[in-house]
Amino acid sequence: MLARTRILKRINAALEHGDVYLSAPAGYGKSTLLRLLLGHRPAITLLALSPSDADLSQLQARLQPHLPHSRTVVLDDVQYLTGTTEALT
Repeated sequence: MLARTRILKRINAALEHGDVYLSAPAGYGKSTLLRLLLGHRPAITLLALSPSDADLSQLQARLQPHLPHSRTVVLDDVQYLTGTTEALT
């Protein structure tokens, strides 16, 4: 597995100033990159979304336990929220 040091540094720097949206076609290594990020950032939680998370109450129920403990919550597979303005917001 590649270290991807340069892109991890850029993501870390961007996270210091706000949200980051990482988008690329399937198979480009987004999920792998996010797992690498876990080792470089304290108090981070990685949550892989599923189609059922398009329902806002479901998403909130999954997010709620992580919010008091993590400074950063990383959502993988955000494409499941497209078309659901309420959940995406």
